[in-house]
Amino acid sequence: MIPVPFVRTKLVKGIEYHYLVESYREDGKPRQRVLAYLGEHSTVKAALEHWRRELRTARDAEGKRHAREMVSKLKPHA
Repeated sequence: MIPVPFVRTKLVKGIEYHYLVESYREDGKPRQRVLAYLGEHSTVKAALEHWRRELRTARDAEGKRHAREMVSKLKPHA
């Protein structure tokens, strides 16, 4: 059975914190594993949108770093 991730919301002192989690069984007992902390947001939708933006930013930064490395390899050596 493939675990299906879902968003768990915890309310602590009136503040909502969101986590991407998956359920699994260990020794026959149900457990949850946190896959990602989504942050403090007013709604689950806002938490997921923020997470998507963060992933996109990280992917763009990695792509730019890779491009800089490739350009530095192309520069003529003096």
